[in-house]
Amino acid sequence: SRQVRLGLIFRFNTFPGLISRQLERYGLESIPLYQGLPTLAFLSRNHPLAKETSLSLLQLRSQPIVYFRGADLEYLNSLLQRSGDVVQLLISDRASLLEAIDGGHYLSLSNTCSEKVSQTSRYVYLPVEGMEYLSEACCIKPRLYELTTREKRFIRFLQNTFCHYY
Repeated sequence: SRQVRLGLIFRFNTFPGLISRQLERYGLESIPLYQGLPTLAFLSRNHPLAKETSLSLLQLRSQPIVYFRGADLEYLNSLLQRSGDVVQLLISDRASLLEAIDGGHYLSLSNTCSEKVSQTSRYVYLPVEGMEYLSEACCIKPRLYELTTREKRFIRFLQNTFCHYY
């Protein structure tokens, strides 16, 4: 929408999907901040699988999944190596996602622990074993926009932060 000069996204870099097409369509370029982020299952602490240390693709495929409306469902099916509809509930905003997860029946996929994770957190993030695709954190900007010195320092700060966090 050209309302901001920089954005931060997480995407699967080895699987083009919808985000790559949107970047091209809107004349945006991405600057990698961190590559090789694992795919995580995002679920409530009261979900039946929450006590596991990791989840297999088979476990994931047998669970009801909630995801954002407008997501590239072909991309999700490829991630889970599944044919047919993988998502049982489509939502349109983050509050609806959290409400579905809080109920303990649905899980979702994430490539970042975006909610506060602690012993008292309502959520659990579990690695997904057998997932072929890794993701990356990227800064996006209009292709023709020249970054200011301050923005370049900010991007280096983010790159260093990701390297220390992961």
